[in-house]
Amino acid sequence: MKPIIKTLKHWPRPLPQNRSAVTIYPFILFRTPEARRKWLDHEMVHIAQVEEKGWFRFYSSYIWHHLRYGYKGNKYEEEASHKDPVDKNRSE
Repeated sequence: MKPIIKTLKHWPRPLPQNRSAVTIYPFILFRTPEARRKWLDHEMVHIAQVEEKGWFRFYSSYIWHHLRYGYKGNKYEEEASHKDPVDKNRSE
């Protein structure tokens, strides 16, 4: 399924308030257009993870890993972090 990508004018209270983007399959939600440009590749990894494992299996495993290891230790975030943004103003 093709993801539905939205930039929200108002970030709803149930969404993590310290995040710029969140994926709730098939939706990818961004706080700002800048967040969309910066985090789209990272969030697309989560779309692929859901499609590989299935919705229930992915989210139950994601939550378990998040509770056990925290955000940075979550294996799904580690995988997606390989697609984290780089400073595009940096000279190579």
